Amino acid sequence: MLRSTDAGLTWVELPPYEARSVHPSLNYITDHTLYVLGGDPAIGRQVFWRSTDAGETWTIYAHDLLPPNFEINELVPLDADTVYASRRSIGGLSTPEQGLLRTTDVGVTWTQLYFGRVYGLAVSPQFASDQTLLISPGDYKASYGIAKSTDGGQTWSPRNEGLVVHNPGTQISWIQFAPDSTGNQT
Repeated sequence: MLRSTDAGLTWVELPPYEARSVHPSLNYITDHTLYVLGGDPAIGRQVFWRSTDAGETWTIYAHDLLPPNFEINELVPLDADTVYASRRSIGGLSTPEQGLLRTTDVGVTWTQLYFGRVYGLAVSPQFASDQTLLISPGDYKASYGIAKSTDGGQTWSPRNEGLVVHNPGTQISWIQFAPDSTGNQT
């Protein structure tokens, strides 16, 4: 992972190494928290790193979130300690171990909120006030459309009006809220 503080004129390599994706918290402006998802070749598994000082220092979290042959598909930090993650098996059919999980203690403990494969996850930019999540559930080569929760993931309801959800081999793998989704419902 590289960082530039001069509009890209110079770059500095930072840990974490073998980073796959970078995820700022929804409160980044105030908490300066970044999460990075990637692999750690020393232990041979997927891990995440957390920085609470805008990337100056990092702490690695090799967690027990992943059983053998599983990976984190999506990672969405709400703040410095609270993270939503979707876990999936590498290949094969959906299993109960797959799904959407939440931690409020930086990965020490996890609560499973949805059981089954999750291809995409989106957290409302106004999550603190509306508690809204969207997921794209499915199975191997099958899409179940979009499911919505307005209580932080405790309950789910389908939102499939206008979606083709029965097409084998097709999944909705990316969901995004518009920055002003409260105003324009996009």
